Amino acid sequence: MNVESEATIRLVMLWFGFLLAAVFIVPGLLVERYKRYNLIAGYNRASRSEQARYDMQRLAKHVGNGLETLGVLICVAGVLGYFGLDGWAAVTMAIFVLIAFIIPIGARKFMPRQRRMKIDSPADAMHPFLHWALPARMYAAAERGTRKWAIECGVCKHTRDYWDAGGVRGGGVGEPRVWFACPACDAGHWHKVRKKTRQELASL
Repeated sequence: MNVESEATIRLVMLWFGFLLAAVFIVPGLLVERYKRYNLIAGYNRASRSEQARYDMQRLAKHVGNGLETLGVLICVAGVLGYFGLDGWAAVTMAIFVLIAFIIPIGARKFMPRQRRMKIDSPADAMHPFLHWALPARMYAAAERGTRKWAIECGVCKHTRDYWDAGGVRGGGVGEPRVWFACPACDAGHWHKVRKKTRQELASL
């Protein structure tokens, strides 16, 4: 690839980055400055009584600032890439991913508390971070997917439900090996994570 072609590609990517940044910046401004709260996922589907329990000023500021920051990071990454600073552009996008992960987690403290699930069983207590970070539906989906798997001790063959053991697994293929404390052996051993048999699934 000659220098002229590479420069053209970098210019196209730069403008694409600016357009992509607008996808984050414009909604961020609408939410924060123009109070378009219906753009916030979850709030637009909540009942009026539940909407009244949101701390909307702080939530809108949190979400708006977060989206605007994501847009700025995309612009910065695009500019860095245009000038050939691909390493710094990659670092910028890593920060983008981190902030994109933090935004929905931080937003939960401005939502009604009853949206957070209560810990009702010892199995729930094994997943405190998921309780705090995920909405109830996502948490329930993670539990359903994980309960299709079992964890089996490689020494004594003691078998447990993977969710009850504190693991999380949805799809995936194969039977990975993980290091777990076996309650039957009273020691740490390599365990096999496997799909449950039909008989095991019937007992769910």
